[in-house]
Amino acid sequence: MGGDPAADFYVHDRRLLSDEQCGTVKAFADTLYEQQKFKVDDDDSVIEIVSQAAGGKGDIVCCYDNHRACRRDFKILISAMELEELIGWESIQDLYSVFSTQTNGTGVSAILIRRVEADGEHIAFHIDSAHSYVLQVPINSEDVDYSGGKLAFLNSEGIHYPPRPAGSAVLHDGQKIVHGVTKLESGIRYGLFLIHDPYRRPEACMLEQAIQLHLQKEIDTMTTMMSHHDSIYHEEGSLDEL
Repeated sequence: MGGDPAADFYVHDRRLLSDEQCGTVKAFADTLYEQQKFKVDDDDSVIEIVSQAAGGKGDIVCCYDNHRACRRDFKILISAMELEELIGWESIQDLYSVFSTQTNGTGVSAILIRRVEADGEHIAFHIDSAHSYVLQVPINSEDVDYSGGKLAFLNSEGIHYPPRPAGSAVLHDGQKIVHGVTKLESGIRYGLFLIHDPYRRPEACMLEQAIQLHLQKEIDTMTTMMSHHDSIYHEEGSLDEL
């Protein structure tokens, strides 16, 4: 199984997304799910996504080799700009701040929305081969909107099931701490994931670039306002002199 027995996970101490924001992300995932069409072979083993959602939002990711599993565990890769449309810029900054602080400045290389339907399946304890840091934000609440599907961590201190109300956040290093998910008994489980994948180019997400762009826009706006203020001041001074 591997992993570092001393590895730990981080649970953020305050909610990062509101009920309204969670509802917007959930509706986005449902819309894309309902609009997708799948092309499969007779043996149901080869999948090709043959349609995109209206407006070309999101790229559909399928890691499975059968049609049923791909539809049950539906994954949407989105850009930082698309996430901003869903939750707003301030919340993106909050998410990035938590991720960056807890990972010593490690960049976000992918943003993923996941929609998992109950099928009596679980994810066995494992470590990730590709992802390192993963920040998970549950979009709906366990034991309220679905039963089972609990995120679990295993280290030298035992098995841990962190509380995951909607809008909260849990971060872990997937290549160090052993983790899994219990059987999803009923309902649909939604989640937002910020991921650092050492094998994926940061440009795939461009979160850091988006932040720099917004900061530059704020600086430009302030500079323009200050110039405008100075112009008015000088004009008023000229009038006083008359």
